[in-house]
Amino acid sequence: MGTELVAPFLYSLVRMLRPMRLLEIGCGYTTRWLVKALEDNEKVHIDWNADPEYFKKSYDPVLICIDNHDASPEKPEGGSSDILQSNYIQFFPARFEGLAEQIKEEYGELDFVWFDCGGPEEYRNFCEEYLPICSGYIFFHFTYYHGQPNSNHDIISEFTSAPKYLDENGKSLWSQIDLVEPHKYRQGSVTMLKRQDYRKF
Repeated sequence: MGTELVAPFLYSLVRMLRPMRLLEIGCGYTTRWLVKALEDNEKVHIDWNADPEYFKKSYDPVLICIDNHDASPEKPEGGSSDILQSNYIQFFPARFEGLAEQIKEEYGELDFVWFDCGGPEEYRNFCEEYLPICSGYIFFHFTYYHGQPNSNHDIISEFTSAPKYLDENGKSLWSQIDLVEPHKYRQGSVTMLKRQDYRKF
């Protein structure tokens, strides 16, 4: 819902950033685009602007997908059963709450997150539990309503300005930018966070 433009945007970002540990909370239309980006990242094209040293490094990405809407590899939400069989995907048919520690232990820190799930309660739960294990970029859907920041946006700002996320000069470790689709009133925004001390794998 509301991701017809966001999905190709996420595709382009994965192509550009080449993340290794991706998390998507809320499977659907965007899942296919994220998988396609990882597939296309495997295609190495060496031209005059390519860094040959970079392509000597191992590139073994994984997309961790979490969705609890009666989701299973046989009957997921959004009709994505086939894409969830991708070798890139590790699928959790569950709520995301309570899984961060397990994900950190199995996969390490996350350098690319797409969060499109629920409302204020879910946004708060995610920020409380998952921000500490995110090392790079986070993209939140539905942070504006009728062109104005909503409560989801307020929760994100509350957490990124919390004392534990401030550096020695009192500045947040997270930089933030909001992209708003002015022709939409509800599912028409993406808020992007990036850790200032981005810890690339």
